[in-house]
Amino acid sequence: MQSLSQSDILEFLKSDTILGCASEEALQELSRIAIQERVEESRNLFLMGQPCDALHFVVEGRGLLIKVAPDGRERILHASNPGDMVGCIPFFQGGNYPATFSAETPCLVLSFSRDKFLSILSGEPSLTLSILGSLVERMAFLSSLIEQISFDSVEQRLWTYLIENSTALHDGDEFPRMIDPIPKREHIASSIGTVREVVSRRLSRLVDSQHIRIAQRKLTIIKALDSK
Repeated sequence: MQSLSQSDILEFLKSDTILGCASEEALQELSRIAIQERVEESRNLFLMGQPCDALHFVVEGRGLLIKVAPDGRERILHASNPGDMVGCIPFFQGGNYPATFSAETPCLVLSFSRDKFLSILSGEPSLTLSILGSLVERMAFLSSLIEQISFDSVEQRLWTYLIENSTALHDGDEFPRMIDPIPKREHIASSIGTVREVVSRRLSRLVDSQHIRIAQRKLTIIKALDSK
């Protein structure tokens, strides 16, 4: 994973992030002040509860935003992919990070200090509106996540996870679908708000009912959950 030149950073900001609506002058300045950070797999960019003093954008790799409950149980709130803005709510609110950013794969991240970023933002009304829209979108996602955990059963949440993370094997057909490889049970449990043992039991039931098949670290979804 190589370091980016200033021209590479400028192209990334312009083409792959919500900052692309800024003026050329502002983008040039942002590319100049950007700090590149490498985060190795399973390492953390920041920790839950740590003061937030920078705004981050994922350039390469995939990171997980993980919330830890008082009893130690972990919940994956969001998966951050290239182009995603990370830490925006505490950055603008002026508080602590509400979750930990853990690299699922090696990541390259661009970070912007609060003072410098807000100074540039003050002269870019269109950029302010774009970021506001992103914040609203993030709040809507979190609201949907709370609703899902509150009202959906574990089996429904597990099934939704399997569908969203699988790929159809044949164009135009909904089923069969495949996940290759299957994530660890702990990862699935963190993603849907439960524990490993519950995920294992629910997967076994889906195998017994012939909705899914698991073999050689591959999971195949055979039919819809309401199929007989």
